Amino acid sequence: MRIISLILLVSLICLRVEAADVKRLSEPVQADATSETFGEGVDSWPQEVTLSELLAEPEEFLQQRFSLETPVSKVCKMKGCFFIAQQGPNLIRVAFKDYGFFVPTDIDGRKIKLIGELVSKEVSTKQAEHFNRDLAEKDDGNGASLESGQVYEILASTVRVPLS
Repeated sequence: MRIISLILLVSLICLRVEAADVKRLSEPVQADATSETFGEGVDSWPQEVTLSELLAEPEEFLQQRFSLETPVSKVCKMKGCFFIAQQGPNLIRVAFKDYGFFVPTDIDGRKIKLIGELVSKEVSTKQAEHFNRDLAEKDDGNGASLESGQVYEILASTVRVPLS
């Protein structure tokens, strides 16, 4: 019995240490039993698209409001101020409208739903290096990284994150 109690105690300590590493710089604007929503609240979702549709014909989606359900490949470990959405070989950086909210830093691998618009922007080599440093926590082998040059990214106004 003592061994089981000791194992449980060590497990709880490890969970608390891991939870302490998670940064949550924004509070959710909506929450229910299964998810939390960051950014703007949601009454209805706009037309849903896939990441492959967005990247196949990006000019058609520029500055058009849409919803997207996608796995999070990596999230900024410094503040949760952006993440990489990835569906198969397609990946894109997702930033937040007016830098107005952040997501928890432990959402890697979760399938989120967002409302946003596609924007085109120039990313300098220095910015790309900065973004890639912020993504780094450990090498998870998924190879997701950001490049410099003219790129597309999603500017999200809402991100709904499942609780687990």
